[in-house]
Amino acid sequence: MADTTWDDAAIEEMLNTPEGLVGQFIIETSEQIAVVARSKVQIRRSRGWSARSDANPPGYTLGTIRPWMGYTGGHIYGGANAAADPAIFLEKPRIDRNEYPFLTTGLWSIAEEL
Repeated sequence: MADTTWDDAAIEEMLNTPEGLVGQFIIETSEQIAVVARSKVQIRRSRGWSARSDANPPGYTLGTIRPWMGYTGGHIYGGANAAADPAIFLEKPRIDRNEYPFLTTGLWSIAEEL
């Protein structure tokens, strides 16, 4: 029987670096999530309700959707990000408003593929 030698550094690199197999999978999957999120996000067509409005311009949220890869505690993770204020407002609005999930829709879209 042949001896097997594990290279812990190579395994760690494969699992927890952007260049490794897992990192490449996370990058590709995060890009797919962002594509779906961009196709589902609600885009406001008007500038705002008044001249003094502090609302962002139409298309602002769409323009901020990006694939994301992070690194914490020695491990990588990924997904899609968007500007926080409009994303929270659309994903989980006040009780008297409609939900328009787009980031979560993007995330769940890949679950169907796995």
